[in-house]
Order: sequence, then C-alpha cells, then structure tokens
Amino acid sequence: MSALAKIFVLVLFTLSLMFFGTAATLFKMRRDWRQAYNSIKKDLQDEIAGLKLTTVKQREAWDRLDTSLTDARIKVGDLTLLLREKEASLKTAEQRSVLSQQSADQASAAQLVVAESLQAKETSYDKLSEQFERASQERATAIDTARAANKQRDSMRLDLAKTQEDLHLSRTEYQNMSEEHDTLQTVLASIKRKYGDDVVVGRDAPRIDAVVKAVEDQLIVLSVGQDQKVQEGFEFTVYRGDQFIGKVKILTVYPDLSGASIIFTKKDARIRAGDRASTQIAQLSKV
Repeated sequence: MSALAKIFVLVLFTLSLMFFGTAATLFKMRRDWRQAYNSIKKDLQDEIAGLKLTTVKQREAWDRLDTSLTDARIKVGDLTLLLREKEASLKTAEQRSVLSQQSADQASAAQLVVAESLQAKETSYDKLSEQFERASQERATAIDTARAANKQRDSMRLDLAKTQEDLHLSRTEYQNMSEEHDTLQTVLASIKRKYGDDVVVGRDAPRIDAVVKAVEDQLIVLSVGQDQKVQEGFEFTVYRGDQFIGKVKILTVYPDLSGASIIFTKKDARIRAGDRASTQIAQLSKV
C-alpha cells in the first residue's frame, strides 16, 4: 500500500470516528430533548386542564350572575310598572278629589237653589192643584173624543180597504177585457185584411168547438170532421185557456178528424196539442 493510500485510510478512519462521536452526541441530545419535551408537555397539559376546570367554574358563576342580573332587571321593570301605576292611580285620585270638591260646592249651591224653588213651589202648589184638576177633566174628555175618533178612523180604514179591493178587482177585470178586446181586434183585422172589410166573422161556419190532437210543422190535426159538419175552408180560432194563440184553416176533412194549416199565430206563441179551437170568435166552452 502506498503512503498516499495510508494517509487516505487514516483520514477516513478519523472522519468515521468524528461521525460516530457526533452521532452519539446527537442521539443523547435528542433523547434529553424528548424527555424535556414530554415533561414540559405534561406540565402544560396539567395547567390546561386546570385552566379548563377554572374556566368551567367561572362560566357557571357567570351564568349564575347573569341569571341573577336578568331576574333583577325583570324585578326592576315590574317595580317600575307598579310605580307608574301607583303614580297614575294617585293622579287619578287627586283629580277625583278635585272633582268631588267641585261637585260638593255645586251641590251646596244647588241645594240653596232647590230650597228657594221649593219655597216658591209651595206657594204655587194650590194653583197647580187646581190646574191639575182641570187638566184631569180635560184629559178624560180628550180620551173619550180620541176613542170616538179611533172608531171612526177604523171604520174609514175598513171602507178604504174595501174600496181599494173593489178598485183592484175592477182594474183587473178591465185589463182582462182590454186584452181580450185587443186580441179579438187583432183577429178581426187579420180576417178583414184577407177577406175584405165586408166579411162577417162566423157567418159562413156554424159554431164548432174542437181540440188540437197533433201538430206537425205547419199542419194541425183537429178532433172534429164530417160528423161535426166541418168543411174545407173553415177557419178555427185556437185558444189556450183564455189566451188567443192563432188561426188555422181546414184543408182536409175526415169523418171524425180534419187537417188544417196555420194561417198565423200570436207573437212568440206556438200551437200545441191540447189547445182548444172554435169557428166562432168567443169564449170557448169546455170540449
């Protein structure tokens, strides 16, 4: 081995010793630091636990103080309201006292006035007694007069009611007669327009009463025929109750039936089965 190699080996050996020494020193320092860290950590944990316990106790005490403070505030508020109510009651009592004193003064003054008035009334009592006697007599006379007037009024009311009822019946009868007259005038005018002014309704056809048996468009079936002396061309006036409905003209005659066509109908009216019909313009009898 050369000298350079030996020197190099010696340097490496020296460096190795230095490394191992440093490592041992560092290991020992690390172990000491860990022990110190653990000790400090334990002390800190103990202190933190103590602080937490103290904090909990202080918080509980604070909560108790807060609750007590809240209760105290509520009591102060209640006492304040009670004080205000007492002050208002006192003020009201003072006002009532003033009013009572005023009322007492007014009552005293009124008592004096009443005493003077009573003395004056005692003086005029006899006059009032006489006036009362006369008023009583006049009242009795007025009551008798009022009773007689009431009887006369009731009698007049009955007469007026009967008169109004008669008037209403007369107006109703007049209205019905007017409507019937207008209906007959309408029918007569229609017949005259068709046959001329010289036609006399009902002259050519005898009085024949019938019932509408069926209606088909403009064709009407009546309950009378040759057996009732119905002839083609006869015209029947159709009624429903006392209301005019229209006019029909006979087209075909059978032994006990006849067919007719509608000449015209009243406005907004339609001929229906069951309506009555007659060759004469008059109030129909039951068929």
